[in-house]
Amino acid sequence: MSNLYLRNILNGVFILLAIAAMIGVIASKTPLMLHISYGIGLLAVLIKVIEVILRMPSMTGHTVYEQRQREKRSHNEDAQQTKND
Repeated sequence: MSNLYLRNILNGVFILLAIAAMIGVIASKTPLMLHISYGIGLLAVLIKVIEVILRMPSMTGHTVYEQRQREKRSHNEDAQQTKND
C-alpha cells in the first residue's frame, strides 16, 4: 500500500469524523451526547495529525525530492495497473 493511498484513506476518515462531530455538537440535547461528539472530534484531529506526520519527509528520513519521486512512481504504477485492468 502506497503512502499516498494511506494518506487519502486517512483524509477521508478525518472528513467523515469531523462532519459527524460537528453534527453531533449542533444536534446534541444532553451533556453525554455533547461529550461523545467532542470525543469524535478529538479522534478526527488525531487521525489528521497521523496523516500530517506521514506527509513530512523529515519524519520518514527522506528528502523532499526523494518523497516526491516516490509518490510520482507510485502514482504512475497505480495508473498503469488501472490501465491494465
